[in-house]
Amino acid sequence: MHPLSNFICRILTTTATVIMVCIGLAAAQTPAAGPTESSQTKAQFETAQARQLELEPLKVLPSKGKRWALIVGVDKYADPQISPLRGAANDARALADALVRYAGFPQDQVILLATDQPAERQPTRVNLLRRLSNLAAAVPKDGLLLLSFSGHGMQRGGQAFLLPSDAQISDQISFLEDTAVGVNRMRDLIRATGVGQVMVLLDACRNDPGGRADAPNPLTEAYTRGFNFDVRNREVQAFATLYATTLGQRAYEYTEKKQGYFTWAVVEALRGGASNPQGEVTLSDLIRFVQETVPKRIAIDLGSGKQQRPFATIEGYKAEDLVLSAPGARVANDAPAGGAGSFVDPAAIELSFWETIKNSTNADDFRAYLEKYPDGQFALLARNRLNSAEPSRTRPETSETQNALQELTFWSSVKDSTSRDEINAYLKRYPNGTFTMAARNRLRELDDSLDDSTWVGTSPGGDKFYEFRFGKGGMFSGTFFGGLSLFASGQNKLDGSWNQSGNSIIVSLSGRLKGQEFKATRNGNEIKGSWGALTYSFTVTRVLSKPKPAEGEGGATPCNLRGMRVTVFYRDKGGVNLSAPASKVAEKIRSFGAQTELTKGNSKEQSERVVFYNGQSEIAATIADCLRETISVSPADGGVNYTQPNVFQIYLQTPGSTAASDSSQTKTSKLKK
Repeated sequence: MHPLSNFICRILTTTATVIMVCIGLAAAQTPAAGPTESSQTKAQFETAQARQLELEPLKVLPSKGKRWALIVGVDKYADPQISPLRGAANDARALADALVRYAGFPQDQVILLATDQPAERQPTRVNLLRRLSNLAAAVPKDGLLLLSFSGHGMQRGGQAFLLPSDAQISDQISFLEDTAVGVNRMRDLIRATGVGQVMVLLDACRNDPGGRADAPNPLTEAYTRGFNFDVRNREVQAFATLYATTLGQRAYEYTEKKQGYFTWAVVEALRGGASNPQGEVTLSDLIRFVQETVPKRIAIDLGSGKQQRPFATIEGYKAEDLVLSAPGARVANDAPAGGAGSFVDPAAIELSFWETIKNSTNADDFRAYLEKYPDGQFALLARNRLNSAEPSRTRPETSETQNALQELTFWSSVKDSTSRDEINAYLKRYPNGTFTMAARNRLRELDDSLDDSTWVGTSPGGDKFYEFRFGKGGMFSGTFFGGLSLFASGQNKLDGSWNQSGNSIIVSLSGRLKGQEFKATRNGNEIKGSWGALTYSFTVTRVLSKPKPAEGEGGATPCNLRGMRVTVFYRDKGGVNLSAPASKVAEKIRSFGAQTELTKGNSKEQSERVVFYNGQSEIAATIADCLRETISVSPADGGVNYTQPNVFQIYLQTPGSTAASDSSQTKTSKLKK
């Protein structure tokens, strides 16, 4: 078989595998490796060889549709003690692009979290851990999970930590465990996925995160221990670990490229810099390329006094046969050597094949495609076409395939939507579907996003009032009321733009207040900050557009009022006491999940009303609808409530028509029979 065909058509074996490629673990600059380091490396290599004898070395990666990646790049940190980097986000983008273009990863299965991305793609601790946890359900057990982290790392008390953008550095281990991500925890999360093959690319020691930008931050054994799997006990069956430096050295940033030297070399290798005569890049080719290229490039740019030499440990893989990319695979055995048109992308070959047959009425065409690409991009469509051509023999499979295709089409159309209603529509139609967990995670992401959210609050002294509206695309508007001593008439409108990095939010005002900024920190549904030359402080709370769903709840529950506070006011005046029916209403609302209060209040102008504030008319309508079997109330707009968001008030003021016959003279409200 031709080398390209051999590469494309390899079928994933059932044996689970883990590759671990820890890229870019950089360390402090030290003299060249001495005898101790050499003996340690030799011992590691001999141990690896001994373990390989126990298992049949694996030679292939999973098919392209089973490859997933989580790429993280952190240049800027919310903690001012942590020095910024210049190339981590660029590393993340370059690697993500290379995986899609040269290593066969589907673009929608490469997740990028980086400093220069939108708020929902920021490299925060929660985003990193949540995405990694979510991938446990998305990546098939016989698939590949690639995790890359470019940013700061640090060691304390013999433990190694990675620093997301909202990390806070400290010498206390317990504090770091809450704000950073321990490498041991990362390994446990990776192991918990149960996925067969795993690659971890790590660049976490470029310099001292809490000191000078050029201060060393050495690669230590705490990192290598953290990302080491037990092959003999079948924790994994194979892994490969590729480090940017030997122990005691650091990794450097390529100023000209605005990247780390190591990631730059890895990307160049995948692009074809490490291609063998068949146009393929194997694991051994990539290792050889970076081990030769990185030290040479650093010596040229930084001088011979700077040292950074990658090294590798491989177990359970036949590195010389494990193809990572095939950017230069030839299309014909007789292609002329060095010909400009003799190299093609394997994905382009498959696409060309499919384009040729997709409108065919000959079932043999689709059988030929499936034989060549059993796990190809269009395998599901090919099987569907084949089943349609043979209805008498494959009717059950056709129905199953069509249903799966319909669900995939539905999910693909809404997965990136910013509308909770569209995501809930998927959950309602497919409550136990393939993407149910992903849909619920998407709902949580939307709840966490600042886009299209309103916040209200006051100053600590309660004499200044704020309403903030965060629009899509970074648009900001709002109002401020603080008295004429601060603003003349007409100047209480706020306009500008906003951006968020981790939990930090900055609002740049425009118009008459141009040049002033709101600087704030978000903690869940609360934002605290300050602004102005006099440093005015404020605390604002989110106005919920929807009630909070219960844990694990998918679609909307009709009478869910979680996160809301409802006060029921009843009339007790002039011989009219409506406390009894009000108690029934309060109990009903409490069963819907709302915080409920019952109190006496006489206000005939609000008779049988549910008063809402801050534009929460839809929730008020829900309250009225859910109480229709108990009492008739109608929504009424109470305007803006700066001090009590997510609060509703129900007024029961009118006695019912049957009250006259009540022997106790206690009259009731308009209770429905």
